[in-house]
Parts: sequence; C-alpha cells; structure tokens
Amino acid sequence: MDPHAETDRLRVEFLLTEFNLCLTFLEVARVELDSGGPDHARRSLGDAEKGYQTIHRFLNDRKHIDHLTAEQLASLHEKQRTLRQAIDYMESAMPRVQTKPPATSISKKTRTQRSGRSHTN
Repeated sequence: MDPHAETDRLRVEFLLTEFNLCLTFLEVARVELDSGGPDHARRSLGDAEKGYQTIHRFLNDRKHIDHLTAEQLASLHEKQRTLRQAIDYMESAMPRVQTKPPATSISKKTRTQRSGRSHTN
C-alpha cells in the first residue's frame, strides 16, 4: 500500500476514533449526572470538549484536510456539528455550580453599636 494512502487512512481512522471517544465521554457524563455525580459528569464533559477541540483543529488545518476526499470531509464536518450539539445539550443539563455568598462578618464594634451599647469601656 502507498505510504501516503496509509497515512490518509490512519488520519480518518484517528478522527473517527476521537469522535467515538467523545461520545463515550458524553455517555459517562450522562450516567454520572443521572446517578447524582455532577463533579464526575463535569470532568467527563470536559474530556469530551477536549476531544472536540482536537477534532476541530484537525478539520481546520489545511495539512490534514487537503488529504481528505470531499465526501470524507463532509461526513466529518457533519459528525463535528452533531458532536457540538451533543456537548452543548449536556452542558445545558448540568446543574449550575452554586457559589456561596461571602460570609458577612459583623465586627465587635458593629454588634456593640447595634445593641445600643458604646464600644468604649
């Protein structure tokens, strides 16, 4: 087999494997979220996003896409759109991280003033 043809085949195989891995991360995120593990779900969703970014870089780099047929490129772009939608949907399903409001600390002087006593002794 021609070495360039083999490289091109492996390039497509890599991208398809990366898509499948991202889908697996999304499924893990869904299961974790359903079982009450939002932190683990966020981590898996983050892994899916990293995979998506890898795919995005490949599909926007001329040195890679110049070796793909028009059909392969169209199919990969469609998979990329579908993956983006799935990631965005999962992100929308994640509970928002609750941040605690800063604790209000009332100084001794303020407490004393509120109670009507003078702070000076």
